[in-house]
Amino acid sequence: MQTDIMYVEAAEAACRRSESIKRLEGIDIIFGSVSGAPNCKDASYATVISGRLTGSEEAKRCSRVLSKVIRELAGKSSRRILVAGLGNPKIPADSLGSRAADLIMPRFNENEAVFALTTGDPVRLPLPLSTAEVVAMFASRLNADLIIAVDALAARIPERMNAMIQVTDAGISPGSGANGSSDDSRDDTPEQSRGIRSMDGICRICRETMGVNVLSIGVPTVIRSEIFSEDKDAGARESEPMLLSTLNVERETSLFAAAVAGGINLFAAGL
Repeated sequence: MQTDIMYVEAAEAACRRSESIKRLEGIDIIFGSVSGAPNCKDASYATVISGRLTGSEEAKRCSRVLSKVIRELAGKSSRRILVAGLGNPKIPADSLGSRAADLIMPRFNENEAVFALTTGDPVRLPLPLSTAEVVAMFASRLNADLIIAVDALAARIPERMNAMIQVTDAGISPGSGANGSSDDSRDDTPEQSRGIRSMDGICRICRETMGVNVLSIGVPTVIRSEIFSEDKDAGARESEPMLLSTLNVERETSLFAAAVAGGINLFAAGL
């Protein structure tokens, strides 16, 4: 899982930032850009303040709004789109990416193509490849000109859990949320620390490593346990951080996966 909505929170500490708020179909969207924030590259982002989704109609409305947000950040020039569903499908709170990828409507014709890929749990990959390398291989082979990576996020504020969707062009580092770091300068990436050694040194999904435009879409589905502890260093001493989810995480993740996939399908169809 990617460390929480880091471009929302980075904006609060950024040296330079700009934000604007739009409202579509009763949903607020915060569009912003960040520059000069610690551990964050300059980037554009949008946060769809969806609130908790309780049914399919809310998910469909969220999809319509999200498609417009994707178009705003990605532009209209993409003709070959690869959707990469990240995360472990066996863990409900981490299954957003795989569930969304399963709902993508793939197509291939002379003028445009949409492909969907689920990476599963990278620990179980049969080859010594990072998740980013797997995505890079498929993007290259399919000649994609836009990668949309979908993953679950780890929230730092309880109110954000299952209540918003973030889209950013900054890319994503698979697994960093569960390891508590979004600092790309660290010696080992989360996958490397779990025994997965990169063959080509690619551990982040972004334009610089993929060679094409990248958008990442995420929903905060868990929160780190130390948020509720008076001892703020407790999480750092734990060998494995504890991540907490809601009781209804299965249903909530399914609804958000449908909303995200619907938004990507509408964007890909030009709607």
